[in-house]
Amino acid sequence: MTKQRKNYSPEFKRKAIAMVVEQGQAATARSLGIHDVNLRRWVREQNEKKEMSFPGKGQQALTPDQQRIKEL
Repeated sequence: MTKQRKNYSPEFKRKAIAMVVEQGQAATARSLGIHDVNLRRWVREQNEKKEMSFPGKGQQALTPDQQRIKEL
């Protein structure tokens, strides 16, 4: 029996990151029932990519310039 991977929405991830600021990482992970490692990765991605973080499943995060080139 294989364990199915859970997918979290970008909105859920952003709310979880906001909770880290208020409650701390360990408490947030416990209260949401997620692994601390996942939460740490989400926080790092948010800090590195800012508004381009969490583009969605199978979607590529593009800069505005890259998006314009793609449209052309």
